[in-house]
Amino acid sequence: HNQNISCFSNQRLLGVDFGTASIKEVDLEMRNGKAELVNYGEALLVTPEKSSMGMPIRSFKEDMLLRFRALLDRMKPETTEIAISMPSFLGLISLIEFSDMTDAELEESVKFEAHKYIPSPLEDVALSWEKLSVKEVPSPTGTGTEKKTEVLLVAALNKEVWQYEGYVRSTGYDMKLLELETFSITRSLVGSDAGTFLIIDIGARAANIILVENGFVKMSRSIDAGG
Repeated sequence: HNQNISCFSNQRLLGVDFGTASIKEVDLEMRNGKAELVNYGEALLVTPEKSSMGMPIRSFKEDMLLRFRALLDRMKPETTEIAISMPSFLGLISLIEFSDMTDAELEESVKFEAHKYIPSPLEDVALSWEKLSVKEVPSPTGTGTEKKTEVLLVAALNKEVWQYEGYVRSTGYDMKLLELETFSITRSLVGSDAGTFLIIDIGARAANIILVENGFVKMSRSIDAGG
């Protein structure tokens, strides 16, 4: 989407997908208003080497950073700005309905309602939300209708977000955008196409099922079984 591309300061974009089995990178260049693929690479996250005592030489995080650096060195992108996607199962996505209200009132209501959906203190959570639509629904009294606002709530633990920020910062690059892969794959496969779509993304560790309506994610569920 244009709002995501606009956060970059030049015409080269670097996207990084941190998975549980591999790291994937795409180097894109904006040409005539469209992003075109210049280069891509993948680093497999194999089981870390073990010492003679049978203990891993590196932790998973150390191995992730080592292979991330190696992939950047191999690709030599012409930008230092990176957009990142993180695994869907590390976040929470919920669709909530509110009575019609101002944006300021809605923001306060979202924070209040978030407590019902997030099993962690809000100060430990990176929280964002998006107003999807306002629709007319039957009134509870049975007479007439009332307006309801659909809001998409997205949350992830700060420690998970900081971990990926740390990978990027340690390599000297600048993280311009971080999101759950749910939204990345929806933009890639559906974009703003009208209609209802069901996306099934089978990863190495988990499968993500995404319901998309007119370009917006309406529901996302992860199953702890992958390929």
